[in-house]
Amino acid sequence: MSINKDLLKEQLLILGFTPVDGEVNVYSRKLIFNNKVVDTVTVDFNAKSTGQINWGNPKTVGRLTSSDLSKPEYMVQLYWYIRLVESGYSPENIAIEQPVQLGHKDGFIDLVVFTPDDKPFMALDAKNYGTEANKYTKALKASQGQVASYYRFSTNLEYIGVISAKIEHNSVEPSSYIVSTTQWKKYGSPEEYTKTLENNLTLPNVFRIAPNAVPYNEKNYLLKPTDLIDLNEDTASQMFHGFLTILRKHGISDKTNAFNKVLNLFIAKIVDEFNTPDDKALSFQNYMGGGGMNH
Repeated sequence: MSINKDLLKEQLLILGFTPVDGEVNVYSRKLIFNNKVVDTVTVDFNAKSTGQINWGNPKTVGRLTSSDLSKPEYMVQLYWYIRLVESGYSPENIAIEQPVQLGHKDGFIDLVVFTPDDKPFMALDAKNYGTEANKYTKALKASQGQVASYYRFSTNLEYIGVISAKIEHNSVEPSSYIVSTTQWKKYGSPEEYTKTLENNLTLPNVFRIAPNAVPYNEKNYLLKPTDLIDLNEDTASQMFHGFLTILRKHGISDKTNAFNKVLNLFIAKIVDEFNTPDDKALSFQNYMGGGGMNH
């Protein structure tokens, strides 16, 4: 697959990178938290045609495979590394491409966040926006698949998630689904937990990474109007089909009444969004321990 260098540069600009003065084909991005520059990331298209990433000063870089932009998910990984740092997670506590033993195979976790006292806290796997991210999220919800297997890295991990981002048209639409490992700890592993599942229970999205969220804290935010992102056709379709699935699963026969109640909820949310000042918390919020897309 050919790499469109101009598209990569355009996406870097969307992520806030700027050309380095006096250099050609070199871009940099200062990482800022609490109005202080805590690190700098650079991408050099002279060192590599797909852009060689210098991550700055992370905890470790386990391999250099994703230290360029040769695949779309590497741009996603770069975006979420920046988002983590600018949400209060120190670079020295973030491992990139963390090695993990998966049975007889060696694997690597895209991003692992450690606590300040060096305990693994959260593992994140970057996926292409849309179909791929949805596929891996579905498996994670059921405590299955590649991402859930990263629990083998350390039972100290408190959260594991799938991260993605749509980077185009001068904007970024982030997406994350981060689950708690509490139930896995209780039963010993994701595999053992799945044996106990009844009624097809799934793990909820419970953690959010954002500049207005408290680092390492699940109950970490109240949304304001400025935190919201527009509801697009893809997300609306997912919500609609998800609602239909719930109706079928629970045998709801009066679908008209159910849809009317959901419509009323949407109207209440729209009214809240219009009437709430940008610097105030929204009154109409769904709290599931944190996390999720904000619409």
